[in-house]
Amino acid sequence: MTTSRRRGMMLLAVMIVIVLASLIGSTLLVSVDAERSAAQTTLRRTQSRALAWSGVQYVTAQIAAQRERLLEGQEIEVDHEWVLYEEPTGTRAVVRLVPMGPSRTHLVSETGKIDINHASKEMLASLPGIGTEERAQRIIDARPFTSVEELVRVEGIVADVLYGFVDAPDPLGPGQSGPGEASLSSASESIEPIPSIDEFDGSLTEPSLIDLLTVFSFDPNVQAGIESPDKRGKLRVNLNVPWSDRFERAIEDQWGREAVAVVKQLFDSGMQFRSDRELIENVRRMGIEDVEIIRQIVDAVTTTDDMYRLGRVDILRASAAALAALPGIDATLAEEIIDLRDRLSDEARLSPMWLVDEGLITLDEYLELADLVTTRSMQWRVRIEAGFQEPAAYASQPPGVGESVLEGLAELMAEEAPLRDRVVYDVVVDVSSERPRVAYMREVTMLDLAQRLRQADVDERISQDQRAFEEALWAEMGLDELMSEESPLAGQAEDVRLADGPSWRSGSRIDQRRADRANRSTERLQARRSRLQEVPQAEPEPTMPGDPVDRRIGRWRAGGER
Repeated sequence: MTTSRRRGMMLLAVMIVIVLASLIGSTLLVSVDAERSAAQTTLRRTQSRALAWSGVQYVTAQIAAQRERLLEGQEIEVDHEWVLYEEPTGTRAVVRLVPMGPSRTHLVSETGKIDINHASKEMLASLPGIGTEERAQRIIDARPFTSVEELVRVEGIVADVLYGFVDAPDPLGPGQSGPGEASLSSASESIEPIPSIDEFDGSLTEPSLIDLLTVFSFDPNVQAGIESPDKRGKLRVNLNVPWSDRFERAIEDQWGREAVAVVKQLFDSGMQFRSDRELIENVRRMGIEDVEIIRQIVDAVTTTDDMYRLGRVDILRASAAALAALPGIDATLAEEIIDLRDRLSDEARLSPMWLVDEGLITLDEYLELADLVTTRSMQWRVRIEAGFQEPAAYASQPPGVGESVLEGLAELMAEEAPLRDRVVYDVVVDVSSERPRVAYMREVTMLDLAQRLRQADVDERISQDQRAFEEALWAEMGLDELMSEESPLAGQAEDVRLADGPSWRSGSRIDQRRADRANRSTERLQARRSRLQEVPQAEPEPTMPGDPVDRRIGRWRAGGER
């Protein structure tokens, strides 16, 4: 009996050892399989990033090949999708452009936006979501920016409004120039969630604040060839330099020997040329009122040593909201400009003075725009998606289905099919110089998901307690200042009181939050200024008077330098 019991115990022990060994083996197999899957995923993601970078280079080459058309103010086209290779299994390595912006286009002009590094206080204040000169001044004080996303570090600029998750409150909406002119609606009507893209069948009717802004607006300071196509692409003659033999030769090359004496006489008279506006005013003082002659002169000369004219807005591609931010242009005139610009002749597109030719504004009114506008976009934003596309289920041709019909269906389904191991890059391509460069590149693979999650969170918070959401948003944007005793709108406070509670300014919690934000903003600004003082700033290489200087910003320079 004892022997049998001992044998039973040994058998049980052996079984336990076998089970434990099996568990250990299974665990090792699972671990190895997980590591193999992780390695495959990492490899695929690395391959996808390489595909995306190939797409960046390809799109850059396509845009650069059409640089001459851009200098003429013409439109360009790029491929929307291409297959780099196909594996034996049928899996394809695909790169494609993702539609962006309110119009859902594959190419978005950066020059058609307002440059936050160079726009005036009044221009910034006129934009929905900024709305006041105080907030615009904070943006100016925080310059320079290297991306529009950095605006969220400015006090009063809220990410939900910047990205368009909610409409700008009425005091900061379109057409409001400041608190003194704002008209406050009731709190229950001031905040509305912006519907998703799907609800608009793929497009948004109104751009969000981030769609209107840029930091990449560099118009090359070269001639458009208005006087002669042979001069297109040549550097303009800088009039804002002392008279010299070199300058004299430049005048002679541009207009001939007879023009040298005329220009020398102007210099001797003390006439100054410090801006395009001043240039046009001086030309008119000479008795020249012909718009065509003025257009040729403005195209041939410049008043700065900048190789690129920074911050100009392309009126051929700017949205109505961006156009309305320019001085002298209201919403009605902006719509007229948009309606007319697509019908312009090739010659008219060479200069923004077509606004005068078409009778939209007078020459006197154009003076306000002379240093702010252009008709060329040399910086383009693209969103590049790369990944792998599995063989489609429709690859075989069903009986009775025409080949052309099947190919069309396959093409449509391929464009909509999601990519495996997807990687997305947001890229700004700059072809303002003859050698193109990538001015900005950021991976935004998870951006769409993050935006949808944030939009859902905003919608839920508004539906649960809209007034509490509004109170928090207004406080974060500093709009509770409008209800202070010093504000011109203090008498309208009753209009924005809660239905069963006190006004926005009553709670010490809101005041404390505003004070804390102001202190943090001041500390960040002081620290930033201290760093700028401690670190020597790179100066441009010494040049002769009048030599062009490159003051562009961006990730890569034309020569490949970081």
